[in-house]
Amino acid sequence: MAKTNGKRNRAAGHGWEREIIKLLNEVGYDNLATSRNESRLRDAQKIDVVRVDELKNGRLPYNIQAKSVTGHLKYGLLLSELPVDNGITNVIFHKQTEKHGTRFLLKDKFAILYLKDFLAIMKRLNEQNPAK
Repeated sequence: MAKTNGKRNRAAGHGWEREIIKLLNEVGYDNLATSRNESRLRDAQKIDVVRVDELKNGRLPYNIQAKSVTGHLKYGLLLSELPVDNGITNVIFHKQTEKHGTRFLLKDKFAILYLKDFLAIMKRLNEQNPAK
């Protein structure tokens, strides 16, 4: 039974990573891949979504870790495990599910980051299009 749950959890996690890439493509980020397929270094740093060929296409300005789990996560711990790079924002993308019988149903989706990073993003956006 544990192997079946492990396979399901692994498949759910990989599916969430692919969904994140699709969502980022829809808002204008291109040349994305899972670190599993693209970069052993980024994968070892617990980063799940990266740009393909960073030397050619530039680095994604976010270190994204994808989590698809039931319940709650220790966000502070997860964020602290990501590398600290100037100009790169660490973000946890959490797909929270609930188990109903044998099925897992979506509860909600979250993007978690440090408050200082969120405020820096707000400041950059305001400089581009000042609030009234």
